Amino acid sequence: MKSNEITTDISLKKENIVMYVICVGFHHSRGPEIEYCYPELAEIPIEWSLLPFMALPDGVHLNEEDFSYFCIKNNNDNEKLKTIYGISCTRQLLSSELIDKPVDVTRSTIQKSVVVLISKPVFGHIKEKLRTVTQAYFSQRNFEDRNILVHFYNSFIQIFHDGINNHEFYLGIPLRELLYQFRWKTLVILKAMLLEQKILFYGTRSETLCIIQYSFLSLIPGLLENLQDASDPLLNTIEHQLKKPASISLNNHKSLLLYMGMPFHIFSKGSFFGPYTPLQQIKILENESTKSYIIGSTNSLFLQMKKKYADLVVNVDTSEVDILQPLLKDILSLSFSDKKWINDLIMLVINSWDESDTSRPKSMGFLGSDENLRAQFEEYFLALAASVKYDNHLNKIRNLPGFNTALLDTHENTIRRFGRNWIERWKFSENYRLWNEYTDDKLFDIVEPKHPVVNHGISLENMQYIITKHVQELKLNERAAVAKKTINKSWNTSSQKISQVMGSLFDHMESYRAERRKRYQETHNQYTTSVSEIDSEVSSPLGNMQNKAGYYMSAFTD
Repeated sequence: MKSNEITTDISLKKENIVMYVICVGFHHSRGPEIEYCYPELAEIPIEWSLLPFMALPDGVHLNEEDFSYFCIKNNNDNEKLKTIYGISCTRQLLSSELIDKPVDVTRSTIQKSVVVLISKPVFGHIKEKLRTVTQAYFSQRNFEDRNILVHFYNSFIQIFHDGINNHEFYLGIPLRELLYQFRWKTLVILKAMLLEQKILFYGTRSETLCIIQYSFLSLIPGLLENLQDASDPLLNTIEHQLKKPASISLNNHKSLLLYMGMPFHIFSKGSFFGPYTPLQQIKILENESTKSYIIGSTNSLFLQMKKKYADLVVNVDTSEVDILQPLLKDILSLSFSDKKWINDLIMLVINSWDESDTSRPKSMGFLGSDENLRAQFEEYFLALAASVKYDNHLNKIRNLPGFNTALLDTHENTIRRFGRNWIERWKFSENYRLWNEYTDDKLFDIVEPKHPVVNHGISLENMQYIITKHVQELKLNERAAVAKKTINKSWNTSSQKISQVMGSLFDHMESYRAERRKRYQETHNQYTTSVSEIDSEVSSPLGNMQNKAGYYMSAFTD
């Protein structure tokens, strides 16, 4: 393959996020193959052997235009960059329309892809330019003239000369459409991803298939910026780079996320991400080193073999989610609190939906926007992190003298909101191990350990749980039982009455607790100072949190 006479300043090239521009064609006898690459390569890396199949997805001939997204392992072992991200735009042209038809063109239709390989998954700036360039390349009706591809490559040098910021990872990621389509299943799929299951996305349009997967990944704070090990299950650079943060800048959003252990690294050793995965890549799925993956396919053969290759199947055409393992169905069942939380977000989207422009709320406001939705999911995952750390902390010190056992019951309600069974299963994942090992044990001093739905009001389920859990302990009279019946009877007709009943009930609870704390404090003085410090620390995590948790909402300036 020959490079053109147009040259690039080498000093600027080092700053370019765009690594290569490639043309992939379909040869009538050899199949998909790389026809051209700029900058020129002496030989095609062996790691790129499947690139043509990724760039020309199965079934792409059914559409006038389609896009594909994929990951490939970097060929240079000495480079820090281990994963390269690809995006291709495929079009077709009648061979009879060519200005000078080559002899080896025997089919009536010519099919080609223009591919861009980049070092970071920042597709927003690239996709529309790629679409325009591909259309222009085809409109020439002469595929031997590749000057336009060279100009295309060089145009990115100035665009990315000063590097990129974190916001650019999220350009072109349609979160509103994601929640509108999948509703409460959005949270089910995300939680399955954290469990590191084998997840297959299927759809007939490659572009939609791939964008939906990236949309899901974008909901895990910081994950799109940290996919360096995603292209191969043998890669494990992340763990070697992780360090437990020694400090936190509370007015810096990035510092907060780092301190809280974000992102959850669901693509580390043993995991693989293939937004478009051709059948030719099936060996990597069968490899013993591959423990989990998230893959996408437009080939229905994957659906026929789903029991062999998937624990969970997401059909992006029908929005159906098929959980193939019975045990996994129970683990992924959302709690009432999870359902309420995700449904509140969905209602924000539905109530602001505009068919003429689905990308933004019809009011053009913040509520229900992609930025708002992403912030809500960030709050959820930070609350999850703090709650699990606090749960671990309580279990670690529960047998120490002077420990306030009432804390276990109180916090169990929080864990229950996230799903106790799900959390226990999550603890067996590699991303949990990395997160737990490389974060401070007292994250709950920074973010309050409670489910975000708590801020939305008390649910019927939660009130029933509180009553059932504490009536016997508090030895309340029959009014407690009456209160529970009243709640059940009046829930759908009068939330105000419920609040009054619960207020009275909680007054009884607090009176009892105050009396118990008084007796406890009198007895507590006989213990040693060290035990006293332990109890003080665990009996009121809010002591520090009232001062520190508030920093979370103010820490959104980079």
